[in-house]
Amino acid sequence: MQKPSYDYLTNLLKENNQSYSLKKDISNFINLHKKDFIFIKHEGTYEKIMLENILFLQSEKNYLTLITTQKEFRFRSTIKNFITKLPTDFIKTHRSFIVNSSKIEKFDQNLITIT
Repeated sequence: MQKPSYDYLTNLLKENNQSYSLKKDISNFINLHKKDFIFIKHEGTYEKIMLENILFLQSEKNYLTLITTQKEFRFRSTIKNFITKLPTDFIKTHRSFIVNSSKIEKFDQNLITIT
């Protein structure tokens, strides 16, 4: 399979008016490349979040609350689906929590302290 280029995406934007197909192609393009960020859908738009800024995520049924060093985001996703989009630096510490291991300062059986 040929890797899509930026020109491919530009042409796709010009020629293709189907938003589902466009989202799928952009997602495939992003997933092919090593990245230090993710996009999340927040208030109707996709927002770029740098992985280094994520402290932790908390699951509340079909919604996640993502806590970064600057901001808090709440969006619809399950923890099971979202963890597959994250690198191995992110650890599921509980059925409702994912923690960025690079932000862990100390921990014991009951408490994780993050910076």
